[in-house]
Amino acid sequence: MASSPSSSQATNEDFQGPLSSASQSTITLRPQNAEAKLAFSQVVDWLLEKSQADDFQAQEREQASRCISIVSRQVRDQQVNRLVEQIETGCLSSSSPISSGRNVDKDRPSVYIHTGCYFIDLARPPANDFRGWVAGRKISKTDNDFILCLDNSSLFGIRQHHVAFQVHETGRILVQKISDRGTVEVNGDVLHSRESRLFNQHTSSIRLGQLTYLVEYTRHSTTQDHTKAMAEYIRKFYGHKIPLDISMTPTPAPGNAIQIGQWSLSSAGTIGVGGSGRVSVGVNKKGDVVAIKRMNVSERNGNLLRGRRSVIETLTLLATAAKEERIVRLVEVITDDPNATNKAADIWTESVRSMTIALLEALTFLHANNWIHGDIKPMNIGIRKWDLDQTSIVLLDTEDAIYAPRGIATVTPGTKGTVGYISPERELGEFTATTDVWAVGVAAIWMLLGRHPWQYRVNPWREGEAFEEKRWLFHRHYDAAVKSIGECEDEELGTAVLRMIRHPYARTEEQKKTRPGCWEVLQMLRAGSTGEGSGQKRTRIGAT
Repeated sequence: MASSPSSSQATNEDFQGPLSSASQSTITLRPQNAEAKLAFSQVVDWLLEKSQADDFQAQEREQASRCISIVSRQVRDQQVNRLVEQIETGCLSSSSPISSGRNVDKDRPSVYIHTGCYFIDLARPPANDFRGWVAGRKISKTDNDFILCLDNSSLFGIRQHHVAFQVHETGRILVQKISDRGTVEVNGDVLHSRESRLFNQHTSSIRLGQLTYLVEYTRHSTTQDHTKAMAEYIRKFYGHKIPLDISMTPTPAPGNAIQIGQWSLSSAGTIGVGGSGRVSVGVNKKGDVVAIKRMNVSERNGNLLRGRRSVIETLTLLATAAKEERIVRLVEVITDDPNATNKAADIWTESVRSMTIALLEALTFLHANNWIHGDIKPMNIGIRKWDLDQTSIVLLDTEDAIYAPRGIATVTPGTKGTVGYISPERELGEFTATTDVWAVGVAAIWMLLGRHPWQYRVNPWREGEAFEEKRWLFHRHYDAAVKSIGECEDEELGTAVLRMIRHPYARTEEQKKTRPGCWEVLQMLRAGSTGEGSGQKRTRIGAT
């Protein structure tokens, strides 16, 4: 016989209270939008109605009942009431019921729903330890730990096996998209098939199909008892001989989390203080753990710190080449200096690749119709969506585009384009559509380095001695940018960018070669793309 699902006796919906079945849990998932609340209530109705039935679905209900906490009293919910009315009257639109302006019929009986949450409790392991706690819709073939809805409905958009939740070695919970289709978003970031995301904040938002949930670490997860249980769970699951010390990556605490680049600072606080700075622990969304040393740079200590950085970069290269894990390695340097190189702070090479591809695709259309945009720069890129390899942009300021039916154009210097983004040949005579390719290359460098590689008030590439005198500075900055991009961890992206900024006046034979068109660069970038938008990578400077 299947047991009845556990119910919280707390009427104030304290899902973490001592009387709740989720009181010993690590994390909870609480329905947030009308669709999620309705689906949750329907699942509870099914569990309660059939809880004592002795049939072929008993095992499925038994597993689902272990991971769900239900408040004893049903409640009225205006959002769900509106949604149900729209469903029954056939007036359900593509817009969210929450934002709908329709009023609920006052004469219509109110809809009462069950409330509660799904939860992960280490003492209640998943049906499949290796896969983790699987969430999906009700099916008869296999057991899901979280039954999110009963039917295959577009209203809910849930796949049979939608996502899996698993314990990470940091002691935190991660979610992995296991369906090739269906939507999974964590804090607005879209996950691709088999991609995972670590929950690094005390509370996070997750959207599964059309269902939105609040993910929250529990009070119990901050206790010593839970920390011991988590360490033991990790030891058994990952096959360690002794429990790991996870004290440096405790459960994220409530409050404003500190974010430095890709790293969320651990609530363990400052773990070391020295004469040159403070050391904290950082965790990124992939679960990489690093020690972050924060230092104040001034004119007095600038040279000293640059010397130290040079030493650790050299040792990092040696340790990486030798695969020596006992030497600390530099992962990245993050700075708030606008003139400093910031290789991997907030914009990752996968995102830069995705944005570059989107820009080149848009320009391919213009060029195929004999138009040259002529003023590509960040200010003229409208971003609809930027999710790694699902980037959607629109080119702005096209009213000054140049019609070039023969593929060649001539423009009077100083009339069109933006200094810093126009190619060297642009104001020295005739030019082609590859001037747009140059501008995309400059924008890509700006994204990769966190700064413009060369920024001047006057374009040094014009006719006249006054302009020629300024070209030495351009060459110096250009060569420095070429060197930096040549070390890009995404090798195909780095090579493509270097080819995009070729020009006939370069000081190296490689950079003097003909600049490719959009299609040729796209072929390079697409050939190196993976499911997550990244290309073949160089050995990265650093390790976790």
